[in-house]
Amino acid sequence: SDPSEAFIYTEDQVSNNTSEAAGAKLVGSSDPEGDSLTISQIQSVTIDSQPGDTSLTVAATGDPYVFTILNGATDVATLTIGADGSETLTQTDDTFWNSLSAGESVIIGVNYEVSDGNGGTDLSSQTITINGANDNPSDPSEAFIYTEDQVSNNTSEAAGAKLVGSSDPEGDSLVICQIQSVTID
Repeated sequence: SDPSEAFIYTEDQVSNNTSEAAGAKLVGSSDPEGDSLTISQIQSVTIDSQPGDTSLTVAATGDPYVFTILNGATDVATLTIGADGSETLTQTDDTFWNSLSAGESVIIGVNYEVSDGNGGTDLSSQTITINGANDNPSDPSEAFIYTEDQVSNNTSEAAGAKLVGSSDPEGDSLVICQIQSVTID
């Protein structure tokens, strides 16, 4: 018998390519005769839950233990499940995974058959949950140069001038929330 498992990762773990060691999917499994167990067949890999702004699907690769996760036509990850119970989730589109906001998640369902190698089998399932996080925005440094006449005439920059080139992985609107320091060089 093989109990169902649940693996939970953060988007940062997926961005850094997450792996589970050999036997991870077989933890808690047992065979009455003490035979060694392997994953003999992947029955299905499905997207069970996803944010509303994504269009995730799973595609077979020709290798019965390797699956491609697609967002529309874009390859965003590869899921490899070993017969030894190992698992690797390799991101192929870091921008996609970093776009998951805090509170958003992707849930992947895996149904598979466990075999004792002597004709005994059992069906098992697993969920892989990837939780989004609020990633830090990026803001390049700016240099503003004024002439003395512009300063005398109270020159100002348009709204958003200090945020030109800034971005947020989740697409959130950015505002300046604190001035760290002002220096005169």
